[in-house]
Amino acid sequence: MQRVLSPPARFLRDDFRQAPSDVVVAAGEPAVLECVPPRGHPEPTVSWKRNNARIAAKDQRISMRGGKLMISHTRKSDAGMYVCVGSNMVGERDSDPAELVVYERPVLMRPAVKPGGHGGETWTSWRRHGDPAPTCAASEEGSCPGEVRNDGQATNPPRTSVPLPPQISIKPRDQIAVQGASATFHCGTTGNPPPAIFWQKEGSQDSGFYICQAISVAGSVLTKALLEVEGGPSGHIPPIIRQGPANQTLSPGTTAQLHCHVI
Repeated sequence: MQRVLSPPARFLRDDFRQAPSDVVVAAGEPAVLECVPPRGHPEPTVSWKRNNARIAAKDQRISMRGGKLMISHTRKSDAGMYVCVGSNMVGERDSDPAELVVYERPVLMRPAVKPGGHGGETWTSWRRHGDPAPTCAASEEGSCPGEVRNDGQATNPPRTSVPLPPQISIKPRDQIAVQGASATFHCGTTGNPPPAIFWQKEGSQDSGFYICQAISVAGSVLTKALLEVEGGPSGHIPPIIRQGPANQTLSPGTTAQLHCHVI
């Protein structure tokens, strides 16, 4: 008698094994969004949507490999809401959206020279450009004012706040924590203007790398620290009591021995 084996059932679960996270970069820097689709049979493939429109890898800056969406040189126009799509013969599943934020670096544009009044003096208006708009030490309606005499020497040169790229002043440290306990990471930054700090995590469990990213109009920098959870899915195996102590009844003055076997 022959048994005919039926093919495995086709299915596609709802929950993504790893949904994409928000990413913040400065224009010109690379951006990577990662996704692991839901479990399914056949194994789901991954595609991406930006602002509800399917992304086609026609742009040479964009590549999709192994669930990752990589943009080599980001532009301001790349910003938006990105959704990971897992699909197989059963259907499609959309992840929760992740936002890609692209900051534009500041540029101090060439001044426009305008003739003055009495005395033949002229003055210049320095325009600044960026997103978010950079600041000046003294500013008015987006200008950094300055004056130039007719001999070409500046009497009051424009004063600008020079952008300084972010730097990590306090790095988060690797930690080992017991499952159920709390763990705190500290990340200190410097820069002008003061950078914003964003936290990201690699992996879907508590154990893994925690990434501190500082970003401003002057650039971005990141550092990471490892958290190991003892007794967690990727940590150490908790002890097991194979044989615990037994109840005993003894006469006064005798010695009691309690045995416990732990593996």
